Amino acid sequence: MKTQTADRLRNLLSEFLQENGGDPDQLKLRTPRDLKWGDVCSNVLQLLPHNVSKAEDLIKRLEEISEVQKIEVSSSLDLNIHFRPSFWSGELESIEKNGLHYGQDLITTDNVSLCVASSKEDLLSLKSRWNGEALEQLGKILGVKVTAVADQASELKGFRSDAAISKCGEQSLKIALLSNNDEFAIHFSSVKALDRSYENPVFSLPYAEATIKRLLNKAEAEGVLHLGGVVQKASSGALLFEEEKALCQHLVSWPIAAEKCFTEKDMVNLTGFLQRASLLFFEIYKTQRPESSEYLLDEEHGLLRRQLFKSLRSLLIGGLEILGYDRGEEFI
Repeated sequence: MKTQTADRLRNLLSEFLQENGGDPDQLKLRTPRDLKWGDVCSNVLQLLPHNVSKAEDLIKRLEEISEVQKIEVSSSLDLNIHFRPSFWSGELESIEKNGLHYGQDLITTDNVSLCVASSKEDLLSLKSRWNGEALEQLGKILGVKVTAVADQASELKGFRSDAAISKCGEQSLKIALLSNNDEFAIHFSSVKALDRSYENPVFSLPYAEATIKRLLNKAEAEGVLHLGGVVQKASSGALLFEEEKALCQHLVSWPIAAEKCFTEKDMVNLTGFLQRASLLFFEIYKTQRPESSEYLLDEEHGLLRRQLFKSLRSLLIGGLEILGYDRGEEFI
């Protein structure tokens, strides 16, 4: 997780360690393996085995952070922190509003310089060019200056670009190349590139976006026409299901994935982030059946669930635009 609140938590825990002779460099703040344990957990108390008595003082400080709802200490001295539902709703609203701009002020990279292929004749070269172009676009969104310099052609050649484009189309091919390693470009398979499964970003990203749009439109229409406008009602309910919590946690980690795009100079971090998000969405779709149930219109939890879907769709739209994909007609 990388949010302003997470930064405040990390700073507070670091100060606590410094005050009590601990090493802030060993501090960890991460998502728990099991989300029922909390929203974030820390090893801060494990770093002070002789000062566990100070845990009460630390907990009092943490409880002063308005977003914190509950704090628990496990038998292994993990510090588990639960956030209020209002924290998640606020972050999701920000994601929906800002899209890929979300967390821009948390990006620490200022400048990126990368070499791109001067040719587009083979898929390795084409991937290099497309990766550089997409990284430049992301840099404009997040305020990072990206400078691409043409490099000499590599001796290693990929599959012929014109043949691959004729088999797949340019839009699908671009997502496929930027979602896979170089081996894919060398040993190219149009069957693999166009596979219509949730595991393939070429299919899952636009399909997830189109499905969410349809579900939200349906919920809006049903809420206004049949439920007296319940879609507009406020909600204080938290996300109930593990799949929902996992998707929410993943979405707020976008600034981490964005930073990796720049530090690793590889847009696979964008496609990988969106692919993981789409898989989590389809897991919700499979287990909670939002199309045939009152899932999105539940009075206590529906608002936050709709906000979760809107936030994911906002990031998918931004990502697909960077990838040059026409969110398309085939899924409408």
